[in-house]
Amino acid sequence: MRVRRAHALGVRGWVANLDDGSVEAVIQGAANQVDLMLEWLRRGPPHARVTEFHSEERHVEKRYERFEQH
Repeated sequence: MRVRRAHALGVRGWVANLDDGSVEAVIQGAANQVDLMLEWLRRGPPHARVTEFHSEERHVEKRYERFEQH
């Protein structure tokens, strides 16, 4: 679901479900695309329960070509 949303918005990067039940993601793209993806992640997909949300802007050297699930 998150990958499909990312593709629809045109962002790149990755998302991973962690062992503790949390989700980590790296999102790259135009500012408005990233903002829309972050807003969607704040709510989560249908039937998800988001209890906390943290985001931070970081500079990374790697440029992703697509968005994928790890």
